[in-house]
Amino acid sequence: MSWQTVARGGMQRMHRTAIPLPTGVTSMQTQLRRLCLSTKYTQARPQLQAALPVRFLVQSNAFATTTTDRKTAKKPKAKSSEDKNSETKKRSPRLTKEEKEARDIKQEKAHIKELKAIALTPPKKLPSTFHSCAMQAKVPQLKGQYTNMSEAFKLVSEMTKNMGAEERQQLEAQAKQNAIANAEAYQAWINSHTPLQIKQANIARRELFRTLNTTPRGRKYMQLKDDRHIKKPITAYLAYATERLNSGDFEGDWQNAVSTVGRQWKDIPESDKQRYQKLADEDRARYVKEHEEVYGYIPRALKDKS
Repeated sequence: MSWQTVARGGMQRMHRTAIPLPTGVTSMQTQLRRLCLSTKYTQARPQLQAALPVRFLVQSNAFATTTTDRKTAKKPKAKSSEDKNSETKKRSPRLTKEEKEARDIKQEKAHIKELKAIALTPPKKLPSTFHSCAMQAKVPQLKGQYTNMSEAFKLVSEMTKNMGAEERQQLEAQAKQNAIANAEAYQAWINSHTPLQIKQANIARRELFRTLNTTPRGRKYMQLKDDRHIKKPITAYLAYATERLNSGDFEGDWQNAVSTVGRQWKDIPESDKQRYQKLADEDRARYVKEHEEVYGYIPRALKDKS
């Protein structure tokens, strides 16, 4: 009897008796080893897995256990800080109405603080009027006679009414000197900054004025005056209106001048408007050139048109 026959018979008996797969395979290998030794053949190494029917393969998969190599087994990746932050953001509870209001107030305060840093702070001015110089000179003499500055101002006003001519002239001269000193100090402070810094400061000041206009602090954020500022370009209508208003046809009737010029602009033909449009184009080219020279860039609105 050949060992193949024995193998087939052993597999059939193993299937009939419903022996578990690992035990059946072990007993089959033991029988084949004995048969080979008795017939003086070399130890056979049958490929039993190839001879198994399909139903046996299904059963073997049901009873088999998978093993993985430790070297090839993938270890779970540790969560990065970004993943942890995303999880905490997802898990963060919704803010209440009061918490949202507090957050908005905090963000607004931070924005205003940033705008104030960009807006720049000009130097303090010396008293440049007669009454302000009188307040500076007389208030120290009224120590203990007033409780607030409003009362002090009233007391100084009464004192100036009885003031001598010589003292009044001295205070007026001091006011003029202070006004000149203020102008020189302001111009030196403006020149210590670049034109772009002054322009950015004015943009921030406009926003601060709109935000804080209801408070006394908002009124101090007026526009900074800089002689290096580039004059904005005119439009075709402004070129026409300037020509008409300077013609002398509206002397004594300035109230109706603007409305009259507006109606005339609508009535003139397009061929006549081309001349004023040409003037506007030339002035826009001038503005683009000077803006690039002074501020270092071309405005985005006029970049494509230049």
